[in-house]
Amino acid sequence: MINTDATAVLLFQHNLRLHDNPALVAAAKHKRLICLYCYDDWQFDTQFGLSHCGPHRAGFIWQSLQDLREKLHKLGQHLYIVKGALNAIMAQIEQQIPELNIYVQAHASLQQHQQLCQLTQRFKCHLMPGNTLLDADQLPFDLYSLPSVFTRFRNKVEKSWPKLSPLASPLALPFAPKLHLPSLDSSPTRQMDKRDPRRALDFVGGESAALSRLDHYIWQTKALQTYKETRNQLLGSDYSSKFSPWLATGCLSAKHIYQQVKLFEAKHGANESTYWLIFELLWRDYFAFSAQKDLASESVLATEQPKNKLGSVQQRAFESWCQGNTGNDFVDANMRELLHSGFMSNRGRQNVASYLLNELNLDWRWGAAWFEQQLIDFDQASNVGNWQYIAGIKSPNGARRFNIALQTEQYDGQGAYRRHWLKSDSAEEE
Repeated sequence: MINTDATAVLLFQHNLRLHDNPALVAAAKHKRLICLYCYDDWQFDTQFGLSHCGPHRAGFIWQSLQDLREKLHKLGQHLYIVKGALNAIMAQIEQQIPELNIYVQAHASLQQHQQLCQLTQRFKCHLMPGNTLLDADQLPFDLYSLPSVFTRFRNKVEKSWPKLSPLASPLALPFAPKLHLPSLDSSPTRQMDKRDPRRALDFVGGESAALSRLDHYIWQTKALQTYKETRNQLLGSDYSSKFSPWLATGCLSAKHIYQQVKLFEAKHGANESTYWLIFELLWRDYFAFSAQKDLASESVLATEQPKNKLGSVQQRAFESWCQGNTGNDFVDANMRELLHSGFMSNRGRQNVASYLLNELNLDWRWGAAWFEQQLIDFDQASNVGNWQYIAGIKSPNGARRFNIALQTEQYDGQGAYRRHWLKSDSAEEE
């Protein structure tokens, strides 16, 4: 039984939205509510000399927080944005308001899993769903019985598909008690000073921009109808949905996307493309549940350091890969898009991963760490899952090796993509 007289603390992490937010709905049943986002100390650490969060994603997150703060303000709430160790921040709040109930969204991240373990030792915590299309309790098996192959996972799920009903945005929120807690007015991390005009889309953080993109892609352009045919393209804003940055930050709910796809099918008809977008959301779920299973079983494969440090030759090869200077035009164009915009197509990601693993013979964890620093749509479970899939760690068919020459001919036969991203940096000023 929840004591609604206790003050609720809603810990925003990967759920920076009002719509379909189970943690927000549950916390709003209390009489008093504190909304909090914490830049925890671990976010400023490095791994293999690389940042956990580079400037592209830092700017996107800050924009998302400002949009959320404005939406909460309209409902009489305030979003405290703080920096420091979360345990220490919560201790400061407890000194001012003794009885606290913490609401936090489940997320398959090692660091946040460790955070939650620390919090539950001192506070009453409620772990809420909301980051996946399906909730864990809607799966036709328990987490420990998760199939080791995606196809078996998909087949079982689709045979017993649950009813998915996204929650509406709240129309009102509880009273916000005053706290003596320094709240940031600017991002604590370095952001990009300018945006490269060659980028595929002007990604703007926040729920408002997310819902606008969803409306544009599904309803205004009806690009959803041809998603399966165009998703492997490399240039342009609408060859794929590009929902991933907003999904990763939780500015957009996977269940809400599903609902809109179903409404679109009801009006315009279903086809392979409408199914395929849901299929891709299921892949995202599979990686998330796989990561949760690893955390629950204390498997640390995803976070182990590479067994060997890079030698001088390997280090130069890795840096050339990161900067898009390998000498392979297709790989380099994709890597420069990532470097300058924080984004890369799914087709590109598979090719550059194959190149790092099979041509440079480097450990997949180095590539995953670079992606973590650079990607605007970084999600730990999906990032690790995709890299392990290419490396053959969690693939029934072993490691995958792409014939990059054939891939180049098939997906950039006229060279338009390579010309677009292999321009000199001076082209950014045009």
